[in-house]
Amino acid sequence: MPACVYVDGFSLYHQCFRHTAERNHLKWLDLTALAAAILPDEDIAVVRYYTARVFDTPEDPQRASRQDAYLRALATLPKLVIRQGQFSRNKREVRLAHPPADVDPRQTAWVMQEKRSDVSLATDLLVDAFDGRADAALLITNDSDFEVPIQI
Repeated sequence: MPACVYVDGFSLYHQCFRHTAERNHLKWLDLTALAAAILPDEDIAVVRYYTARVFDTPEDPQRASRQDAYLRALATLPKLVIRQGQFSRNKREVRLAHPPADVDPRQTAWVMQEKRSDVSLATDLLVDAFDGRADAALLITNDSDFEVPIQI
């Protein structure tokens, strides 16, 4: 039976690897091999990886180049397709979690948001199901927003 795999790249990175030095070797995880291990009786038709391009920051001036290296490595995997969203930067009023005593807790801040990645994943999941491209689907995420597309 063919199966389609959908990987929420930022969810995978932030929930599994960020701030965990002993798991750094997993950042180079072969996603097609992972899919085959999770679904050993399925023929993996495609592994779709969803992400948005990050930017360097003063705190992490190599961030974009590390992501580029990882995306180049992923692009070498057979059956893997990378779908890229984008980041949007907007000014928003936010409330500080722990403001100093003499500071108004309401402040204006730049807020970065990933755009189009989750919508692309949900759309591909539903289109693949409706078109009969697979008999099974595997979604790798920690995002509860995908509950409705999964139910559909």
